[in-house]
Amino acid sequence: TDAVYSVGKGVTYLENGFTYTKINTADLHINTRQLPESLLRHGITDEFELRLKWPGYLMDNVIDPHSTARQSSFGSEDIDAGFKWEILQQVNWRPMTTLVAGMTLPTGSPGTSANYVQPHFNLLFGWGLRRWLYLKQQIGCDFVHGSTTQVVTPLTGSNPTFVSVRSPPNSWHESISLLTQWTKRVGAFHEWFMISGTGGGDTRAQHFLDMGLYLYATPN
Repeated sequence: TDAVYSVGKGVTYLENGFTYTKINTADLHINTRQLPESLLRHGITDEFELRLKWPGYLMDNVIDPHSTARQSSFGSEDIDAGFKWEILQQVNWRPMTTLVAGMTLPTGSPGTSANYVQPHFNLLFGWGLRRWLYLKQQIGCDFVHGSTTQVVTPLTGSNPTFVSVRSPPNSWHESISLLTQWTKRVGAFHEWFMISGTGGGDTRAQHFLDMGLYLYATPN
């Protein structure tokens, strides 16, 4: 769930991260690495910021345990340009309401780039219940040109290989997150989120529960 607050007028903010994902099922073994996940945010007013995101380089490895087919890719991902706008502030039980929207631009490497402009939006609602308790809700959609990986065994008897099949699904998502502040520097979150697709091959919704700690390591 995204944050409801913008960075503030005249503030420039840089975020970076690293993500490692490993998924092993009976049919596919997948692991990915992504770095540096840079997000540059600049406040035009106290309620409106511009955002420029570059997910960075993506390294992807896919293995079919049945046929031993393998596929590896490495490349730069698409740049994402967007904004965040605090539309309404919280008044009693009326939530703070924020819109985050933008689009990815086909600037990535061949094989990694979507090769399309992909709009997206998130509508956020936030309630400050206590000084130490905050509730957030988000609903949004990514209008993506995704791809699915399938194993193909040629009739000539050569080794099995992977092919990517492009489809234009719409990836809808919704989430609810409860944040608790334990001390000035330590807090936690508990979150439910859902992802569902329309227009693609698999339209079933996936539901997740996650939780974690956050630590303000430095004053900045």
